[in-house]
Amino acid sequence: MSRSFGTPSNYALTVSRKNLRYFLILVVAIAVIAHLAGFTAGLAITSPVISYIPLTLLIVLLWVAKRRVSRILEDLQDAAIAFRKGADGMTLTADALTNLPDSYAVFHDVTHPSFGGHIDHIVVGPTGVFAIETKDWRGMITLSGQGILTIDSKHDQTPAVTTTLNRAQSLQLQLHDNSCIDTFVQGVMVFPHASVHVMPGTRCALAVHRLDRLVEYLTKTAPSRQLTSLQADTITRNLLALLKPVAV
Repeated sequence: MSRSFGTPSNYALTVSRKNLRYFLILVVAIAVIAHLAGFTAGLAITSPVISYIPLTLLIVLLWVAKRRVSRILEDLQDAAIAFRKGADGMTLTADALTNLPDSYAVFHDVTHPSFGGHIDHIVVGPTGVFAIETKDWRGMITLSGQGILTIDSKHDQTPAVTTTLNRAQSLQLQLHDNSCIDTFVQGVMVFPHASVHVMPGTRCALAVHRLDRLVEYLTKTAPSRQLTSLQADTITRNLLALLKPVAV
């Protein structure tokens, strides 16, 4: 069984909590505004002219709050849907990665400013280093040309290829700077609920796989990317220091 660090779907949960905090702050703000409304109404009875200033401020705040609350509620709904889907897919991938030998280390849901976001899973082992993105998409996933990715031949998801490869490259640079080991980081996209087809003649640095083929791929990759046990241990220690995930 592989060594595991971090918690799957932690990034999505953090984003959801952040949106929820914004929502609660607005609820408190609206309660304060309602209190001001009562105060303004009382002030208008004794000093109508003076009441115009707080009344105008109240109207502006209510208008801003209404727009912001609507946007946050939409974001919370979208985040809840994305979290349920993403958490399911990432959990399935995390479970599959436990089947790697104990010579492999797996980091789940890691975030660092240099990545420009987060990486769902990082795998380090004798066959190299892999930056894995889990996509809970349905249908037929096709990779063709110089990295054209589609769902059912019509829904273009090519930007996801660029994002995955960029984060893999950023990780590669970090490993070189911190470990002084010049190793290639392979970008991988895995699909727990979809079929995958790579068109003949495709020339792309990204690897795409169904979940049931992932472990086989990770343990039988190109010999030119292999790491010695010392190199793998050094990279693992430096990732622990860099990312500071929580061990599970």
